[in-house]
Amino acid sequence: MSVFVLKIKKHFEEKAKGKTDAKRAKNVFDKFDKEFIEKYFQFYFIEKELDIEDNPIIELSKILDTIELQSSFVAKENINLISEFLYFVNGSFLFDDAFHKGCKDKKRRFKSIPEIAATDLITDEFQKQIQNKLDDDAGFYEELRKMDDFKTSHKYIAIVQADGDGIGETIKQLYKTKKIPGLQSFSKDLLDFAKNAVKLINDFGGAPIYAGGDDLLFFAPVRTSKSITPKGKEKDVYSVFDLVDWIDDEFSTKFKESGATLSYGLSISYYKFPMAEALSQAMDLLFGNAKKYTFKGGEEKNAVAFRVLKHSGQFFDGIMRKNSDVYEGFKNLLSLNTDNLAFLNSVPHKVLANEVIINEVGNDPIKVKNFIDNNFDEGVHKTEPFVDFLNSLKTYIPKVYKEYKPLTEEEIKEEKQDDRIKTLHSTLRLVKFLNRKDNE
Repeated sequence: MSVFVLKIKKHFEEKAKGKTDAKRAKNVFDKFDKEFIEKYFQFYFIEKELDIEDNPIIELSKILDTIELQSSFVAKENINLISEFLYFVNGSFLFDDAFHKGCKDKKRRFKSIPEIAATDLITDEFQKQIQNKLDDDAGFYEELRKMDDFKTSHKYIAIVQADGDGIGETIKQLYKTKKIPGLQSFSKDLLDFAKNAVKLINDFGGAPIYAGGDDLLFFAPVRTSKSITPKGKEKDVYSVFDLVDWIDDEFSTKFKESGATLSYGLSISYYKFPMAEALSQAMDLLFGNAKKYTFKGGEEKNAVAFRVLKHSGQFFDGIMRKNSDVYEGFKNLLSLNTDNLAFLNSVPHKVLANEVIINEVGNDPIKVKNFIDNNFDEGVHKTEPFVDFLNSLKTYIPKVYKEYKPLTEEEIKEEKQDDRIKTLHSTLRLVKFLNRKDNE
């Protein structure tokens, strides 16, 4: 460890000579010593004698959970050493050493949040033109605004956290029926899944942060027209929900027989929004919503919970059960590709303005069709892509009313929000958000 620290200091002293950030680098690496590293990185191991019938993963996990609470802490510093360290590492010799040996992608640095958010607009030619603005967010977006395809969603980033449902029970059953060979096979499948998920995230233009078996954490563009897609999934434009689907397909291929599933928390926020809060929000959406919500039929987990926090501070959110007709309808509506602002504004507005009527007719497909036909009867509504979108909306509304529970009398008295109207409105606002030209 001491040799590692000394080498880092030596290299950065050489790199920083004569540069404006030399003093900043020295301030960091004077404090970045062996003692700091040993306290920052936590290493644990357990050794225990078990009976022949004991499941080693289940038994040792309980002890590990306790040991992890006995953390050592780094004394508070005036500067965030890890943050500063990563600033100097990006594009440094350490980056070269980690990624360039045998790597086809000769990138020199990690992408910034704006670069991930606007990944489909960034070409090699564009990068050369703004080489000096890549670390200047304002200058970066100033150039992007000159592009015809620049949309509001290009200034937002999706932080996605995923976690397996029923993994513990699957491990118990595997050990009961197949003992150690079953666990070894399961572990290999989890590793293969994580590798394939990382490839899907990178191909989409995202950035994997953590991929440990059934646990995933990654950044991704909210919307992109440029993605390397699984075979048969090609279309004009993609959203982060398409990426979730591809990852989910990969997981299902590996673990369908076990009954294990994945749940997701998607936090979509402005590129300047505090990172720690966005990460916390993704975790809350996963563990507080996706894994805990009870749908009308009593189903739990295997869900996607999302929240879009606007630059203005307003937000909208929703939760969907993945193997449901509602989720399929939701994805169909998200496939709309238009920048007709009048249409994008009118649909969510009319749904919210007619909440009482929709609550009355929502369970009846014929009445829903009549409502849509009567409220969207202008010539433009009979042209593509609007006619297909409205037809999808006609089938989507009854699915929502079948999936979500109506408010109880007590909930009405407490003025709680109706999940059915909330889901409809959030879906339509998301469609608008993904498609509208930038106006912020």
